[in-house]
Parts: sequence; C-alpha cells; structure tokens
Amino acid sequence: MRELVKSVVGFSLAMSLLGMEQMRNMLREKKNKDEKREDWIKEDLEAVSDAAGERFGERAQKVFDAGNRFQRETIDLLFDIFKSDDTKPKRFAELAADMAEKSASALREAVEEEKKCPPEQEAGGQGETPKPSA
Repeated sequence: MRELVKSVVGFSLAMSLLGMEQMRNMLREKKNKDEKREDWIKEDLEAVSDAAGERFGERAQKVFDAGNRFQRETIDLLFDIFKSDDTKPKRFAELAADMAEKSASALREAVEEEKKCPPEQEAGGQGETPKPSA
C-alpha cells in the first residue's frame, strides 16, 4: 500500500509539473519568429494523453473519448465566439444553444456507453478487472 500511495503522489506531481512546464514553454520568448513551439507542446501533451489512454479499459476509453470530443468542440466554439466580428446577441444565443446541444449529446453518449459496457470491462490498468477464481 505504501508504494501505491507513493506512485499516486508521484503521478500527481508529474502531471502538475508537466502542465507548468508546458505553460512556461508557451509564455517564453520565441528564439525566432518561425518557431512552431505550439506544435511540439501539443505533440508532447498528446503523447502523454495517448500513453494514459493505452492503460484505459473499454469503459474509461469511451468516457474519455466523449469528454475529449466535448471539450475540443467547446473550445472551438469559444474561440469562434471571440474571433467573430459578429457581436449580435442572436448569434451568441445560437452558439450557446449549439454548445448546450453538444454537451447534452456527449453526456448522452457517455451514459449509453456506460449501460452497454459490462462491469468486468472497467478501467483496471490493462483493460479488464481480473475475474474471481472459482
């Protein structure tokens, strides 16, 4: 148990430091105007997400996919709002309704997947929880 707690705390520390390091990289001054640091920061973060995803069970992977799709669409929508020259209230109401519809859809997908996935397929490091021996 002691080693498990150490691993959990070490994991949390590593994730916090990775996030801080990547934020520092985004804020630091570019060495030249052509530097594409956003690309390599994105690649680093996606590599960590992919590595974690390889450890998910079927249920956790489906929940992650739905949540990730939702957050990506939400961020796209927010960026579209802020870059838009169209500041008419009707347009904002349409975008808000679209975001609410996508949120509900992502939640509905996650719940439907939860109902389909048998309990023995929960996240457990290698994708399945060991079955009890008879």
